[in-house]
Amino acid sequence: MNIGFSRRWPTASAALGVVLACTVAACGGGGGGGGGGGPTQPPAPTRSITWTAAGAPGSDTIFLDIRDLSNPDSFVLQIRVKGASDLYGFALDLVYPSSMMTFASGSVEEGPFLTGGGSFDTRLEVAEPTAGRIIMGYSRLGDERGRNGNGLLLTLTFNTTANGSSDITIESEIGVDRDGFPMPMTWLGGTVQVQR
Repeated sequence: MNIGFSRRWPTASAALGVVLACTVAACGGGGGGGGGGGPTQPPAPTRSITWTAAGAPGSDTIFLDIRDLSNPDSFVLQIRVKGASDLYGFALDLVYPSSMMTFASGSVEEGPFLTGGGSFDTRLEVAEPTAGRIIMGYSRLGDERGRNGNGLLLTLTFNTTANGSSDITIESEIGVDRDGFPMPMTWLGGTVQVQR
């Protein structure tokens, strides 16, 4: 009796060991059924930059625009005019989200609108007294008429530093005609969204 029991014990023990090994293997295999041995990570967000205008420009409107949205690390902001009537110059504060981007000082370039239609000088003043606020003034000089029509006034380059969505706005704005009188104008900013 004792001999038979002794002979069966190793067999039962071996069988139990095989069952446990199979059970552990089955549990381990079931847990890794996802194909990677761990939770599946979501795909990385697509790099992008988008611009949404605050409205459609009408006559006598100075507005912001971003025409090239191919690079979310850097972009060129355009200041444009539509339907101008005798626009001689303007001044404004450009307010942007300094937590998301930096202004590349020295990057401001004149567009062809105010410089067109004659041979004369222009004057451009740009300063950033505090991060996120650029003060600028831009005008023709001398006894010249203002310009009529549509066109590009200025471009400014920005480098993005963080993801997010925020407004770029125009404040403390004024447009003047050739006699130096303020003009009734509309001013439009927009919203930039960055995913770097």
